[in-house]
Amino acid sequence: MVLTPKKLFLYVIQIVRVNLSLISKKLRAPFKNYSKKKQYKIDKNYINLNSIATKKFTNKILVLRLDDIGDYILFRQVLPVLNKHCAEKNLKLTLCGNIAWKPLFESLDAQYVSETIWINKKEWVKQMYRNDVYKTIAAGSYAIVLNCEFSRNQSLNDLIAYASQAPERYAWSGELNQNSGFLRCLSVGVYTHEFSDNQHLFESERNVLFVEKWMQKKIPYRKNLLIDQQIKENKIMLFSGASKQSKRWSVDKFIQIANFLHLHYPSYQIVLAGDQGDIQRNKLIQASCLSQVVNTTGTTSLIEFVYLAASCSLIITNDTLSLHIAASCDTPCIVIANGATYTRFLNYPASLYKVRLAIPPEAQVQFKLSGLNNTTIDASRIAIQKVTINQVINYIYELLKK
Repeated sequence: MVLTPKKLFLYVIQIVRVNLSLISKKLRAPFKNYSKKKQYKIDKNYINLNSIATKKFTNKILVLRLDDIGDYILFRQVLPVLNKHCAEKNLKLTLCGNIAWKPLFESLDAQYVSETIWINKKEWVKQMYRNDVYKTIAAGSYAIVLNCEFSRNQSLNDLIAYASQAPERYAWSGELNQNSGFLRCLSVGVYTHEFSDNQHLFESERNVLFVEKWMQKKIPYRKNLLIDQQIKENKIMLFSGASKQSKRWSVDKFIQIANFLHLHYPSYQIVLAGDQGDIQRNKLIQASCLSQVVNTTGTTSLIEFVYLAASCSLIITNDTLSLHIAASCDTPCIVIANGATYTRFLNYPASLYKVRLAIPPEAQVQFKLSGLNNTTIDASRIAIQKVTINQVINYIYELLKK
């Protein structure tokens, strides 16, 4: 591809923007950390002032899962196990979840819990909203709290766990979400039991391990399916968006893949998918395709997207949410990534899932040398644009059997 002056200018502008963003983030960090620390102390004092020393606890257990939709998909396979265990122990299960995945939960997993409490994380910045949540949690009189998230958010999950005042509170002692330890000292004593995990596990395997540690018995690891397997149609989904610019493969490369599919797999319908933030990217792809495509970007609900993904023969994406949905619908998937968080979120067991990972050759070498221990690798700095068209095409041939 010829590097024109215009493209060179746009490339330089992009590099400058990224560097300015990193500098700005570093300058804001001390003030942001101070604000979090102050909020944490205020909230903990409020909880202490409103706690009841002679409180009687019920036979209820509270499970905390407040991270994103993809995290919930990787967690949900343990809900039937928890449900069965609680029934055997005469415990009532309450799930405290992120309202972002409420529709998916209510459609697929509501039968596994007795009650739900939904947290709107966009409202968490409001003191009155947080206080109301703390009151609701305290009123539950839970005997046990399970904070199942490995990346603990102390100003959210930990405070909710603390507000319960439950006699037994369990959590990972591992990664502290977006905190360089400055809140660690404040969270001392929040949990009665902390599980250690030095293994480099795929996230769904770690979720199973947490429940095993709490139940003190082995759980068979099984394939995690959102819906019963349905017949695949001659449709290939392209999901070009991602949460960050550094995680997005170029529009030009998606166009090349779309046109490759048109020439070599003419019987397949190309479907463009994404949320509102991906509309412009997918319009560019649609305008440059040699064949008619179906553009569903920004028009499907979460449930509708799940069924759309389940009907496809292949999904090509650089977004981990669509990867997790594809894998859980037993849909073959090619994920294009720079390799960041490989072991934790991308390393699907090959024996169970048809997932192929296209990452830069540089990242492949580093993972091979480290034995997949990507905690010592800063793959986030490796450019996703180094993933080649041929890498993706080879996986297309493999998964579509041509």
